[in-house]
Amino acid sequence: MGESGESATQTAVRELREETGIEADASQADVIQNIHNDTGVLRDDAAVVRIDFDSDVQRGAAIAQVPLSGVDVPATGSDWELSQMRWVPDTELKGLVSQGQIVDGPTIAAFAICLLHRPKAD
Repeated sequence: MGESGESATQTAVRELREETGIEADASQADVIQNIHNDTGVLRDDAAVVRIDFDSDVQRGAAIAQVPLSGVDVPATGSDWELSQMRWVPDTELKGLVSQGQIVDGPTIAAFAICLLHRPKAD
């Protein structure tokens, strides 16, 4: 959730740092699309933001801060929503959605948008 006076990219960078410990700069973040959330809990517009790392070294350092698939880690502080945070490849995330293990609309919509806006490989 954004704080007062914060842009969508600033919110994304702050949330990334708070939730994972990964540092990025707002200049690395771009809103790729906005979606309207009306879930009963959230009734607001949300931005889907892509954060591009400056180099493979920065990307590798960021990824190394979060365990790989299958490793559960306790959430820091009182952030219960990430008590089992882990990296998963796109193929595994697609499987979790298709098997009904991920069911919330905003997450599924954001993932689909990210797939559709993925930069094309040369």
